[in-house]
Amino acid sequence: GDRPMAGVQYHLHHLGKASHESDCYVFQLCVSHANGKIAASNSKHTIKLYNKDTLQYLGECKKKHQTEIRDICWSPTTPDTLVSCDGWGTVLLWDTRQMSGQNLPIHINAKELLFSLDLAGCGNILALGDNMDTVLYDLRRPDVELRRIEEFHTDEITKVRFHPTQQNILCTSSEDSLINVLDLTKEGDDDDLLMWVFNTSNPVNNLFFCGDQGECVVGLTTCEEVVFGSLESGEMLGSLNRQSDDSYVISCHYGPVFGKNEVVIFSGTKLEGVEGNMIMQTAIPQQYSPPVALFQGGHSDMIRSVVCLDEMRTLVTAGEDGNLCMWKTEPPTQADKERVMREHEASQASQAAKPKKKYKPY
Repeated sequence: GDRPMAGVQYHLHHLGKASHESDCYVFQLCVSHANGKIAASNSKHTIKLYNKDTLQYLGECKKKHQTEIRDICWSPTTPDTLVSCDGWGTVLLWDTRQMSGQNLPIHINAKELLFSLDLAGCGNILALGDNMDTVLYDLRRPDVELRRIEEFHTDEITKVRFHPTQQNILCTSSEDSLINVLDLTKEGDDDDLLMWVFNTSNPVNNLFFCGDQGECVVGLTTCEEVVFGSLESGEMLGSLNRQSDDSYVISCHYGPVFGKNEVVIFSGTKLEGVEGNMIMQTAIPQQYSPPVALFQGGHSDMIRSVVCLDEMRTLVTAGEDGNLCMWKTEPPTQADKERVMREHEASQASQAAKPKKKYKPY
């Protein structure tokens, strides 16, 4: 066939970096294709903006959060509007043209347990995880709770994410190891909202959607596993275990790799004892491919966030060294393909030869 064999490595061109601040972590990157900006939240409780094509620094949102920023999200309908939340239960609405922010009059019961927010595709409906409850607000009347959905989780909610194309579908993940799928169009009791429940057996700390119609939800667990659930059948499709003691899963994306849409997993890893490297792999629910790209030499500490631009031809990474790095990818040559297959087979053989350690949770 015309598809390159698994394990092909892209040529990577590291296009340089934007130094965020050397003494602060970058937690999360969020890109707006509508306004061409990348927002970056950091450990100094501020949000900085960069041009997505050049990484040119555009400025800092003027108002500061008082504590750690937990989640940021661009409005799907108003290109220059950004929302953010912090560990004191404060939700800020930003106009990034003026870099100005306003506090929303939102009431959070368990302020320190607000970890995530998201905006539905219509741009008005805001979902928040308030400890174990999912709370919905309309940004046009943020002083009034639209709905509080209770009793679906038994521990704090770690992520709330609206479906990319069906704005009535909301997924929530939690420390209780569950991923819940809600249909917000259903009237009546909260129980009527619940479409599917996926029990992943480990706390889930991040959520993504995959598939041409977003028909699969992907959860990342605190044990560095990747779990897949079907939004069509409600079945668990499979899971991927941690690949090595040094690896950690950063992010999951869905998009074209060598011309074919694939689930792509980005993992951080140490190489020769050095942090700041990232591996890109395609995956199916039961199996990782050999690495298709290795990102090396851009970062000196753990990578926390990745955004993919122009159909994965450009990537931006950020992390604990305070830098943003931009990478360009090109399809591989035959020599690259053969070299990567050899390296992958050698690394599989060396992993197989190692004695297996039993995982001890305590």
